[in-house]
Amino acid sequence: MTNSSDLVDYALFAQDAYKRVDLSGAAQVGTYFNDAQIIRVMDEPTDGFYAVAYDTGTEIVIAYRGTDGVLSDAINGWGGGAGLWFSDQNQLAVEFFHEVN
Repeated sequence: MTNSSDLVDYALFAQDAYKRVDLSGAAQVGTYFNDAQIIRVMDEPTDGFYAVAYDTGTEIVIAYRGTDGVLSDAINGWGGGAGLWFSDQNQLAVEFFHEVN
């Protein structure tokens, strides 16, 4: 079972992914956040997709950021929200997962 300290760490990783809202704040591979090394970043602004992978030393944590903007979400994210796998964002999420693992 995951302890409450782990849950706080997961929340901090998610918050970090959301805080990086522009290119000047983009995560850099090899840097650290909360004692975890950033090992992979995918930023696809045309599809409204952003993900960061962190290596904590004991596990790899992936934080995905949601789409910003109603129009972008309607175009790129609705398929995933509807449980369908054909959306660009879903394909990018699977690609990112496989690149990290």
